[in-house]
Amino acid sequence: TVLFEVADPDQRDKFLRTIGNVEDHISIRLGDHVIAARPEGDIQRTRESDGKASAVHFFHFDFPAEAIAAWKSGEGQAMVVIDHPAYGHAALIGKNTRDFLSRECF
Repeated sequence: TVLFEVADPDQRDKFLRTIGNVEDHISIRLGDHVIAARPEGDIQRTRESDGKASAVHFFHFDFPAEAIAAWKSGEGQAMVVIDHPAYGHAALIGKNTRDFLSRECF
């Protein structure tokens, strides 16, 4: 789940209008592996009428077997990356989170 939290309603509206299709610019990077986010298919998170993105997005990450092996081994640095032309961000995934996800997801 990704939440773009902007407290001021006017600023939030302005920001969300700049990041349309952000759901196509999110991945987990693990060493040389790049696992693209797959948006939840329940609804479109970017409105077609004006390109405004939703403040909340839900994703799945379909790890190939070699990326699962790398994740479990502790190999490489893991991070969540947003590389949208209007907004960029990266966050490291720490060891405790990585260990938890290894037990719960793979």
